[in-house]
Amino acid sequence: MSAPERHHALDVVRASALLLGIVLHGTISFWPGFRDANYPVSDDFDSPVMSGLYFVLHIFRMSLFYAIAGFFSHLLFVRLGLWGFVKNRLRRIALPLLAGLFVTLPLIIVAYFWAHRQRGTTGVPNMSPPIPDPQLPPWGHLWFLYLLLVLYVLWLTGRALLAAVDRRDSIPNLVERALGAMVAGRVGPIVLAAPAAVAMYLAPWWIPWQGIPQPIMGFIPNLPAVLAFGSAFGFGWFLHRQTTWLDLLKRDWAIYLVAAVALTVTSMLLVGASPQLHVPKMDALDRAAFAAAYNIGGWCWIFG
Repeated sequence: MSAPERHHALDVVRASALLLGIVLHGTISFWPGFRDANYPVSDDFDSPVMSGLYFVLHIFRMSLFYAIAGFFSHLLFVRLGLWGFVKNRLRRIALPLLAGLFVTLPLIIVAYFWAHRQRGTTGVPNMSPPIPDPQLPPWGHLWFLYLLLVLYVLWLTGRALLAAVDRRDSIPNLVERALGAMVAGRVGPIVLAAPAAVAMYLAPWWIPWQGIPQPIMGFIPNLPAVLAFGSAFGFGWFLHRQTTWLDLLKRDWAIYLVAAVALTVTSMLLVGASPQLHVPKMDALDRAAFAAAYNIGGWCWIFG
């Protein structure tokens, strides 16, 4: 097992992924045909470049964040132990989540009401997101912190149950060897993308253009999000156990980025370049091809 040293380059990547979120959300007001959608800000200038930029960033940004979160989670787990890790995560993740809810949600509501009045419309604005059966509580833009807490619980619980029946760590070691072989054999993106791709294809409410459905409301996250972001978290956890994989990714970064661009273009050709907020009419083959291309492409971006 690797020593729990700090990897400052990955800190920079994680911060860059979060900063790209500002760029991503800034593009939304310029989407073509978005002026009549339920969003507090819409510009008079339409730009397909902006919607295309959103599409590209949305493929990999949050999955990359969770992969690096898994990496540093294992680092903290090794350094602090189980209970030290739990206390650290409650202080660094759960507390900011609760504090942020009392700050960001009221500001979002105010923004919606103000934009509603600026348009000259009356009544209460519809702030429900385009997702099936919205549930309370609304996490808004802080959903990623809540999901991270959920993944911590699932991961640590699964780890404890596995340790009770596998005291020699044979199963984690087997998973580690399998992942190492996939990274060395350049098939990691295909295998890691499969669970989420299948779950998205089978979800009748899935909006393909929006990619991985974000669990922005409710205590129980949707299955595609748990599989997509959970697999990224798990890969990051094992990546810290075997940091030699970073050398393999360094060796193949150009291959992964070329594949990422090709699969991104394929995804856009399948679903169309225009933003979509509702489930489109796609035949089964195109839907399956998009689910595969989008998820494999996202992993290629992460590896690249």
